[in-house]
Amino acid sequence: MNPEPDASKRDLEQEVLELLDAFHDGPWNPEQENRLHTLLREDPAARRVFIREQLLAAELRHLRQHTPGSALEPHPEPAVPATPPPSAAAHFPRPWRWGAAAALFLFGLALGWAFRLPTPRALAEETDDGVALLVQNVDASWIGQRQPNASHILSAGRLRLASGLAQIEFYSGARLLLHGPAELELRSAHEAICHSGRIRVSVPPQARGFKLTTPHGLVRDQGSEFGLETDPLTASRIQVFSGTLEVVPLESAPTPRTPRRLSAGEHFAWTASQTLPSQSLEAEHFASFEAVRGQAEALQKKRYEAWTQWSRELSRDPRIVARYDFETRGHLLRDSGPTASHGSIIGCEFSNGRWADKGALEFKRPGDRVRVHIPGTFEALTLSAWIRVDAPVRRPMGLLLTDGYRPGFPHWQIALDGQLRLGLSVQPPSGPPRSSGYGSPLLFTSRQMGVWSFVATVYDNTRAIARHYFNGIEVASEKTIASQSVQIGDADIGNWGAPLKSDNQPLRSFLGKIDDLTIWNTPLGAEEIREIYEKTRP
Repeated sequence: MNPEPDASKRDLEQEVLELLDAFHDGPWNPEQENRLHTLLREDPAARRVFIREQLLAAELRHLRQHTPGSALEPHPEPAVPATPPPSAAAHFPRPWRWGAAAALFLFGLALGWAFRLPTPRALAEETDDGVALLVQNVDASWIGQRQPNASHILSAGRLRLASGLAQIEFYSGARLLLHGPAELELRSAHEAICHSGRIRVSVPPQARGFKLTTPHGLVRDQGSEFGLETDPLTASRIQVFSGTLEVVPLESAPTPRTPRRLSAGEHFAWTASQTLPSQSLEAEHFASFEAVRGQAEALQKKRYEAWTQWSRELSRDPRIVARYDFETRGHLLRDSGPTASHGSIIGCEFSNGRWADKGALEFKRPGDRVRVHIPGTFEALTLSAWIRVDAPVRRPMGLLLTDGYRPGFPHWQIALDGQLRLGLSVQPPSGPPRSSGYGSPLLFTSRQMGVWSFVATVYDNTRAIARHYFNGIEVASEKTIASQSVQIGDADIGNWGAPLKSDNQPLRSFLGKIDDLTIWNTPLGAEEIREIYEKTRP
């Protein structure tokens, strides 16, 4: 059997995919543009590859928009597998295509390509299935792999708090303090189930009618603040601090299902079958919202002080190429690494970082950036940063982008539709440079806006591997397409400097805050990246 036809087909597919990679990382040169144009016009096999990418993009986009989330989404650990499903991984290893294919389709129509492409599924209006926000955490330890942080949107589903305190604010306006250990199920913006544990609930007038169910009955609020303690094996006890509410026992109770109306100062205890003698529960038995706010602020200050000590020690690590902690304010972004590659701040403004006392740079305008020059040639790099995206990801946003698009100079950015991506042009032993790109699954949705996230990317030329991490968890791993040492040289943090010799520059400006960016000359392992996340998270 002659293998040449199959080999030729693979070469053609690889060329089309590399041209699409180049389109994404940009800029396209005229030769690349003309080559893709020619392939799509003259070669049916090339058109089939392109159409296949289009259909997959449309379907994945539809699935992402119509798959309901769990109570804790989005999490530090994204609700995506670390590797794509086999059916997708075998044919579509580059996740950026999920978002870029639609743009390419329109680009193709604009060029007047002489063939008809299927129209992608119309995009549905973006929706939010959240019902509440987690606004405060005080020494909270959650049962399960996912550990939500403050500011995360919570969807309907169960929360299991092993210890500590968590303050939840429902979209209806009701507020709730959960004392660990406890198990709470969010049903909607107006309803929750306390399966076990101790909670304090405040329901303002605009949230009147909020319902809280226990294993023994229903609490229907009329605008009040109360404390509730329930054990599914024994009884539920309630104490009203202000306002009025109704307690409705289960229908299985032998007495008629008559609501019990309670006012400020009254208390009540009941099981599924009877009313019990009750004693007053002191307000001190339930943490107050004001006390939790103070405890959270004290804990944040303590974590910031611990980070300060850790950061000083890290700066002495010989593997550090450059380290920007964003602590010193001025016209320069100070590098505490060995090369003192200080950055020139252009446009950005200093702001609060992931703690109130911590510094960060805020990027708001298309021209905002930090201009750096980082010398050296490396066989491996680890890039890490704490970032807060403050706008929907409608276009690529630069994290650290080297000038132009030359072989060996990496582009680290948030790609179309919110994937973390490392783009790299490589120079094979023979022939022209080839584009390569290594992307993560979808990470930065609208739910992640305003939430601090730790991102890290590892490029290991020796082992021919590229990996992405999100909040300490590996989310993507891909073999590199060719051997290529890397350099940084002239580059921008939060933007793209001198991408083209043209008056019209591709927009890659970051929108949000960047804090604590570090570059290592070694491929950090999963355990070390997880440790860094745990030591530096807010």
